[in-house]
Amino acid sequence: MQIKQKRTDYWIRCAVVAMGFVFFAPKQGTAQFVGNPLIPVPGKVIIYTNDAKGGHHQVPTLADRNNLSPLRRQPGMLCTVMDDGTGKTKTYQLICADVPAELENNNNWVLFSSGAAAAGNNLIYGAGIPVAGTGKTGDFYVNTTDQTLFGPKKEDASWPPLLLQGAVSGLAGGDLMGTYPNPSIAEKVITAAHIKSDATDQVMVSNAEGSVTWVDKATLGAGGGNVGTFNGNRPITGAYYKDVNPGTNDLAKWIEAVFYPSLGPTASLTANPSGTKEMGPSGTTSVSLNWIAGRAKETAELSSIIVAGQEVFSSSPAPGASVSGTVTVMAKNNESNAFKLTVKTADNKIAEATASLSFQWKRYYGFATGGDDGENFAPTDAQILALTSEFGSSAAVSNKAASPSGRQKLVIAYPATWGGTKIIVGILDSTGAFEKTTRSFRNSSGGVTDYVIYVQKDNTAAALTFTIQ
Repeated sequence: MQIKQKRTDYWIRCAVVAMGFVFFAPKQGTAQFVGNPLIPVPGKVIIYTNDAKGGHHQVPTLADRNNLSPLRRQPGMLCTVMDDGTGKTKTYQLICADVPAELENNNNWVLFSSGAAAAGNNLIYGAGIPVAGTGKTGDFYVNTTDQTLFGPKKEDASWPPLLLQGAVSGLAGGDLMGTYPNPSIAEKVITAAHIKSDATDQVMVSNAEGSVTWVDKATLGAGGGNVGTFNGNRPITGAYYKDVNPGTNDLAKWIEAVFYPSLGPTASLTANPSGTKEMGPSGTTSVSLNWIAGRAKETAELSSIIVAGQEVFSSSPAPGASVSGTVTVMAKNNESNAFKLTVKTADNKIAEATASLSFQWKRYYGFATGGDDGENFAPTDAQILALTSEFGSSAAVSNKAASPSGRQKLVIAYPATWGGTKIIVGILDSTGAFEKTTRSFRNSSGGVTDYVIYVQKDNTAAALTFTIQ
């Protein structure tokens, strides 16, 4: 009886197990667990992994995708957005290195499929880097030359490099030099094989930062021109040119205009007599103008030399040499006369020099011998001309010093047109200690005009300092 009961229990257990297989065994192919990468297959059920790291997440909006916790992110993971803002469902893949900064950068989400249905994406291989016409959006590419991986291809036809083991570091090799992650192209490695095969009517342009891009020649304007002979083994003479048109399509001439512009000529002019002379009689004074016109080695030939309005050019000096001469002109007396030298080159560069001759009246002051204390003393023109003199245009003057030879009287004389009404000796108003007269005075140049003459009433043996106001 006991044996029979045990057999009955055995057959009951077998029946339960059999029913479990019939009713609860999973059917093959009805569900797909998304790993990494997790490619959605049309017609299959996707088991999303929103509560796990990486895998395939499903979120309502793009904002929810961007707000995924970094703890849930993993390079290569997928995220399906049910509404991308246009009512469409789209799947994105996180393409980045396995470092926090890259994982958190939402710009690294790449569109995996255009719509809910994910067409099959291909793994392509070939020698060299992929070009825009290679593959379709979402494809991957293996460069068999250096075993590098690109993809997935973006909708703008670009192929982002895919890093499988984090950021690249260390020394660069092959056609590159420097170190990763920012190597540069090695010298003299670019050949015809590196040029884009579809670059007809395009040129490669580099900007100031060194970025290189292909540009349609039609966007660069007419351009063109010749390439003449050029000597670059010499010092650069040009400064920075801004808003200057070199005016040539010949490359050699363009470089010459910008980096090696010709230098201007040199000019020197002196006058004899020159400077300031004392007023004299009306008329003219003969002035000799001595001029020099030169050119450096980088100066174009001289084409014109004008002195005081007269063209004196005969021939250009050799590079590095100069020419000179003298021109005589008549200057008007008692006026300011300015003279100019202008030197011009064949390429219109100009140099100028000036000289002048002007006329002024003088102030005279100093001590003279003339009678006892209190006696009237009227100095002659000769006695006034023997005093200290200086050019001026106004009576006002400060702290002029004079010393007598024994006991003498201080004499001050200047043109009546200069004004002045007060004489200060030291710090005291001493106008009353002087006799004032106004009379005609002739200077050593023959100029005649009325002068105010102050003469000290008493003799003094001490030096004096005076101011005229």
